[in-house]
Amino acid sequence: MEVVWLLVSLVILYFGAEWLVSGASSFAARLGVSP
Repeated sequence: MEVVWLLVSLVILYFGAEWLVSGASSFAARLGVSP
């Protein structure tokens, strides 16, 4: 059962990181920050 929770946590972590990066980049673009 612990293995299932580990896999679920890794998937959530991956999608959370993707969401954070895309949100931060779009927020910076709205502020006019150059990459």
